Amino acid sequence: PESFAKKQTRDVEAAKALITLRTTRHADILKKRAEWTDRARKYHENHRAQQRLVINKRREARNAGNFYVAPEAKVMFVIRLKGINRIPPTPKKILRLFRLRQINNAVFLKVNKASLNMLQRVTPYVAYGYPSRKTISELIYSRGSGRVGRTRIPLTNNLIIEQNLGKFNITCIEDLIEEIHTCGPHFKEANNFLWTFKLHNPRGGWRNKKKPYQ
Repeated sequence: PESFAKKQTRDVEAAKALITLRTTRHADILKKRAEWTDRARKYHENHRAQQRLVINKRREARNAGNFYVAPEAKVMFVIRLKGINRIPPTPKKILRLFRLRQINNAVFLKVNKASLNMLQRVTPYVAYGYPSRKTISELIYSRGSGRVGRTRIPLTNNLIIEQNLGKFNITCIEDLIEEIHTCGPHFKEANNFLWTFKLHNPRGGWRNKKKPYQ
């Protein structure tokens, strides 16, 4: 029948279109993968150069009998240690603003006067510090998840990052790490895209949570 012949023609054309689409997509992914590798290599070389520069400045200051003060950190990492029992309303509100709604939740924060003032109010309930680039990288690679709509999606593919942060020139996980580490111009968008980290208790349990720990 004529309808059967038309269906066969449509199936052949659809199969050819699918093969073309797969070939094009594979070529695009290979091209993007090479671009992502180049970006990661560039970030790594810049970071090594900055570390070497700090070491040289410290040596020069020590040889001259002076002191070298490293630049202040731009990003801090805050972990919640206590639950909701017996917490006053003001610290509870601040913890919600920090997106720390559960025990062992953790987030990155920009270091400024407002965040430091709020952090003083919740010091007994959190632990915080200034992470290195290696720490940020390990956190995002091992425990990182993205906010896609209202869903928590593990960061298993760079395309997830590109679809949500591509308009800010953040196309891969190395771009995301660099933006968080350097507190770049789109730190707010990158940090909001990252879902709150859900960490485990320390190995062996907490020794003492009654005193604040930095």
